[in-house]
Amino acid sequence: SGLSPEPAPLPANGLAYAVAARVLARLSQLQAETVSARPASSYANDWGDEIKVEIPETGVSIGELNRYLREWLGSETRVTGEVVRTGANLQVLARAGEDAARTVEGPEASLDGLIADAAEGVYAQTQPYRYAVYLASHGRQGEAMAQLAGLARSGAPEDRPWAYAGWASILQAQGRHYDAIRM
Repeated sequence: SGLSPEPAPLPANGLAYAVAARVLARLSQLQAETVSARPASSYANDWGDEIKVEIPETGVSIGELNRYLREWLGSETRVTGEVVRTGANLQVLARAGEDAARTVEGPEASLDGLIADAAEGVYAQTQPYRYAVYLASHGRQGEAMAQLAGLARSGAPEDRPWAYAGWASILQAQGRHYDAIRM
């Protein structure tokens, strides 16, 4: 709902600008749709108050939208990516920092969906607990439980108790009370 329904064909730099803006819009939407009682200061990775998009070699910059890509361990979280034409399809790659890129592929007509999927990958990389909460609140309990289980077992120490609590909450909602208590 935060993305344009029909992207117009654009030259390479215009396409890069449009994709970057849409990725930011989707990240903003994901953040807005994630409701959690957990204080922001308790996250291992937390976004600050600034968001910038810089497209190399174009001089294009989208300045400071509020509250999304925060300073991460004293430095900015850089989200980079590419759009690559592969025959009749497009590949959209997005990565946060040095992490591996999430790659999604499909026809050019599904560019908005590809961008949404790529942005979701960035959200999962940079905000794993919030991403799990987002999944659970959007009817994707299986994916949320898998995300929380991984985070509980091998996430940052400050994320683990929250992950167990979230995992237990989903189990409780499913009527699996003894499993929830174990979590």
